[in-house]
This record gives sequence, structure tokens and C-alpha cells, in this order.
Amino acid sequence: MPHKHSTHKIARGILLKIAQKQNKSFAKIKQLFVYECDPYVTEEFWKLLRKHYPNHQYVNVYHCPGCGKFDLE
Repeated sequence: MPHKHSTHKIARGILLKIAQKQNKSFAKIKQLFVYECDPYVTEEFWKLLRKHYPNHQYVNVYHCPGCGKFDLE
């Protein structure tokens, strides 16, 4: 039975915005965010997430190692 990541589209959308802003590929931004913990990408992620979703109280982002999708908590 497949598992679900209900907020994947939100997290992916934020990373896509960062990729466009930096003129880099989504894959590169995802690598910087997930595997290299780049401080600029991380800070920008949370800043944009709070700007676009101010009514949500997300405090954690999870990257599933099995399927590569994100979840926000």
C-alpha cells in the first residue's frame, strides 16, 4: 500500500520558486536543501513558506528517503 505525503506539493512549490529565483534547476536546489543543508536555501524556504502560507504553523519539513517526497509538520 503506497504511503502519502499530503503537503509535498507545497514544499516542492516553494523549492521551485527558489530555483527560479536563483536560476538553478529544481534538482540542484533540492540537493542543496535536503543533502547539503545550505543555509541560504533553508532560510529562503522558511521565509517563502511563511509568506505564502501564513495561517499554517509548519515547524518541520521531512524528506522521505524511500520516495523522495516532502511532508510538512
